[in-house]
Amino acid sequence: MRHTQVNLSLNPTHKPKQMVVKDISNNPQQRSIDSHDAIENKLEQAMSFHQMGQLQRAEEIYQQILTHHSHNAEALHLLGVIAYQVGKYRTATRLITQAIEIDPSRSSFFNNLGLVLLERKKYEEAIQAFQRALEIQPDYAEAYNNLGVTFKKNRDFEEAVRAFRQALKIRPSYAEAYNNLGNVKQGQGELEEALQAYQQVFKIQPNHAEAYYNLGNLLQEQGKLEEAIEAYQRVLEIQPNHGEAYNNLGVVFNIQECFDKAVQAYHKAMQIKPNSAEIYCNLGNTLHEKRELEQAIQAYDKAIKIQPDYAKAHSNLGITLLLKGDFQLGWQEYEWRLKCRDPQAEKRRFFQPFWDGSSLNGKTILLYAEQGFGDTIQFIRYVNMLLVYDGSIIVECQPELLKLFENIDGITELIVAKETPPDFNVHASLVSLPSIFGTTLESIPSEVPYLFPKSNSVISWSPTSELKIGIVWAGSLKHPSNGNRSIGLRLFSVLFEIAGCQFYSLQVGPDRDDIARYNYSGIVVDLGANFTNFSDTAAAILELDLIISVDTAVAHLAGALGKEIWTLLPYMPDWRWLLDRENTPWYPTMRLFRQNKIGDWVEVFERVRSVLEQYVVVVEVEESDKSLY
Repeated sequence: MRHTQVNLSLNPTHKPKQMVVKDISNNPQQRSIDSHDAIENKLEQAMSFHQMGQLQRAEEIYQQILTHHSHNAEALHLLGVIAYQVGKYRTATRLITQAIEIDPSRSSFFNNLGLVLLERKKYEEAIQAFQRALEIQPDYAEAYNNLGVTFKKNRDFEEAVRAFRQALKIRPSYAEAYNNLGNVKQGQGELEEALQAYQQVFKIQPNHAEAYYNLGNLLQEQGKLEEAIEAYQRVLEIQPNHGEAYNNLGVVFNIQECFDKAVQAYHKAMQIKPNSAEIYCNLGNTLHEKRELEQAIQAYDKAIKIQPDYAKAHSNLGITLLLKGDFQLGWQEYEWRLKCRDPQAEKRRFFQPFWDGSSLNGKTILLYAEQGFGDTIQFIRYVNMLLVYDGSIIVECQPELLKLFENIDGITELIVAKETPPDFNVHASLVSLPSIFGTTLESIPSEVPYLFPKSNSVISWSPTSELKIGIVWAGSLKHPSNGNRSIGLRLFSVLFEIAGCQFYSLQVGPDRDDIARYNYSGIVVDLGANFTNFSDTAAAILELDLIISVDTAVAHLAGALGKEIWTLLPYMPDWRWLLDRENTPWYPTMRLFRQNKIGDWVEVFERVRSVLEQYVVVVEVEESDKSLY
């Protein structure tokens, strides 16, 4: 989360004489505050306490003034400011509004009213208040800054930028306005302009903690993790109790797989912000990656206890439970993902109700792809279970899967994702179907094949007596864990030395260029250049004897086709692969090769090589036996 800054106006709008602060409340000769000078003295005294943070003493004096002069606009206004500072926003609104009714000429009154309305998320009213302040005082830089923050909250980013620039035109050394400008530019993806704004802040205020915090977030977004760590550490040097900086430092350490450092950072953040659900959720994420699943569950439970509607904590708890094999509670929690702001999951909004698993009775259900290709291939199997529900089935999928799914019995109509669907009565995400059907480890619909491609292979195959092995070494760059699951083609080189094998690349996308880049063109036959959709890939897979793939859609496709598939998994796999087993209930023909240590693919390939050498021998013996008959 990036931080914007607003400016509260505490200074009285009258022109005070040189302030001499002394306690006159017990002086009988000065107890009366009927005179103008006495009121001024009282206001000055209250302001002094107010500015020192002694809000209770300041409030008492403001109340004294109002006891004698109920229409003192300044006292009403500043009493409203105290209400704002202690979170009593409705009271603050009432008091400052009363002050404005008495004296509508004070720009600071409107500015502070705007801040109260901003906290109450009444953005349009807040904008009007700040604009009224600027009508009264056109050079009011703080009001422009606050107006910009409100426009940002209201998602009117262009107007926010204009307001911040106007504040800076009035006051070129306004550090908070530069920080807020950088914040908006960062949110718009204009990272270079955001960086320039933060650099301006440091020229004005070298120890501006919030600008360093926002800079850290920017650098993290750019993938410059070491520089982000430096920025967060600079925040903590300036402001040691900055809980958000510790939290984000933990996030960066987690990305770097420095899990112990991440846990330490989260614990420091918790000491400062013990009621932050986000910190507990992030701690849970790191403990999940460390495979300390029970502790991760406890952390997620704590986050949910603090914030019961925290969708991300529920969803991540679901993932951890599914990984453990606790499907009953896991599916239930995982459904919260539909309420998350997750760019990886395609949220759909329909007027029609979400299907609850009841009989369709002739109605039409729309099933739609929610996540990646692999998820769609994995969960399309549930269409067969819907056939007994007496309804019509529309399936919306990615265009690359359309031809592959044409041959699935029971689908009434196939449409491409984002097309306007035909009329339907209920809907469900394909990923939600296991939850709706109450799937357990024992009841996973595991019959294969369940996909039957129509088209013949688009490839002209050269005759060979060797074992034909398809390989895939990289997934989609858009996948959030792609760096964890994808590997380099060169790791496969230990397999290329095995006699009796011919290797075929099923790789698509930019990683296909690795074949030429590493001079494997004479060793690996590039099939991916011929693929235009997954139906083409499926037809090629059916011509092969064995597939060896990282965790990608091709692994799911091979499993769905009933083809023998060896899937290479990182130390912390995706939830669907469970833990500590070589097989999977989702695909009977799949064998899992797991990392034993984080990042150690070399040892995985040593095992794959050993098993493949034995596999070749077995196949050769079987072929020899066949030739005898």
